[in-house]
Amino acid sequence: MHETHRNAGFGAEVITLIQEKAIFSLEIPFETVTGWDIVVPLTRTENHYLPKAGRIVRAGIKTMEA
Repeated sequence: MHETHRNAGFGAEVITLIQEKAIFSLEIPFETVTGWDIVVPLTRTENHYLPKAGRIVRAGIKTMEA
């Protein structure tokens, strides 16, 4: 989970690197939870952009079911 864009964000790059290097060692796939792929909004609308607890919990459940 990270607060920036899904594509071309720091977390996306880290996950890509891990998957490229450890693809045969992974027991379950990654699930990425990020902010939306839009221009990062001003602080007054930031709460609509950031990942909410529900999205994080759903990603965890999806990962555990894999």
